[in-house]
Amino acid sequence: PPYTYYWDGNAGTASTSVNPESTQTYSVYVMDANGCISNYKYVTINVHPPLWVDAEPETNLICPGEVATITATYGGGDGGPYIMGLNGESYTNPPFEVTPINNTQYVISVNDFCGTSTAYDTVEVQVAEVPSSTFNSNDVSGCEPYEIQFNVLDPDADNEYVWDYGDGDISHYGSLTS
Repeated sequence: PPYTYYWDGNAGTASTSVNPESTQTYSVYVMDANGCISNYKYVTINVHPPLWVDAEPETNLICPGEVATITATYGGGDGGPYIMGLNGESYTNPPFEVTPINNTQYVISVNDFCGTSTAYDTVEVQVAEVPSSTFNSNDVSGCEPYEIQFNVLDPDADNEYVWDYGDGDISHYGSLTS
């Protein structure tokens, strides 16, 4: 006998296709040629929310040679486990530690095993320029006890000058006598 299937109240065939954007419950019942109706059947299609990632460097500006830590919060999709990526390389969890030699942008990605579209965030770690300093001394050799005057030739009020003589004494002045 011919059957008519009613998907959410709409007449159709034995199968139907749906593309829900959020979790939906669908109903179906069958009517035969005599008008007899089956019990309703329900199915819930769970649609996971989109993946998301929010990454931030703990410090936006580092000195050359320093390590920058990039943290990331993330979620969505099927709830994990997640596959994290830094510039295309897979990692299990943040934080990520990087040591750029110049200003560098990093792309952080998150994916799951559900097939949800990968989420991305981009952060930049800036590397400060090495301050330059030119100094001289009034002499370079002599007999002990010998006093030498060191002078900064290009003083910059934004810089701190640290003089380390290798004997445990460190001074913080623009010009020194040692």
